[in-house]
Amino acid sequence: MNTQTEVYFEQLTFDLEGEFEPSMFEESVKLLVSRHAIFRTNFYSGWHGQPLQVVYRHKNPSFRYEDARGREHTVAEFVTQDKARGFDLGKDALMRIAVFRTGDCSYRFVWSFHHILMDGWCLSLVMEEVLSAYSSLMKNRQPELPPVRPYSRYIEWLEQQKAQEAARYWSDYLAGYEQRPCCLVRKRRLL
Repeated sequence: MNTQTEVYFEQLTFDLEGEFEPSMFEESVKLLVSRHAIFRTNFYSGWHGQPLQVVYRHKNPSFRYEDARGREHTVAEFVTQDKARGFDLGKDALMRIAVFRTGDCSYRFVWSFHHILMDGWCLSLVMEEVLSAYSSLMKNRQPELPPVRPYSRYIEWLEQQKAQEAARYWSDYLAGYEQRPCCLVRKRRLL
């Protein structure tokens, strides 16, 4: 909940060469946000001393498009300012996407998000969904996306698991390993 730290601020930048339609991309991002509750969520502190997660029915994503041709410094300044801005978990959209046109067919994407929403493991899945929707929209077709499984179902499944059985499995599996700073190493008995 500390807004002064950059530890949980994630920012990805990448370039695109080719044709690009910003309004269709924005629509694909809106579809992502409407499909997945986490992108419509804020986290408040101080509610009876406990954090509170609020999921909105509707929330517009933070999307910005700017033609920055001939103004290369604009993108670099934005990247720095965006990171310095960070996220207010209680108010901000916790994912921001900015696209800068840098040439006739060149674009720089800046995708910023708070780690509380997603991590590197799911980022590729999120991007794949957005790009798939974008591709469909560009062909005047309705995107065909798999059904969304709410995270709450995973929590329900997790709560039904037998904790002692799982602990025993992992204890047996990891027997003979000791923790080192960067990896697990099997203890070896010297003869």
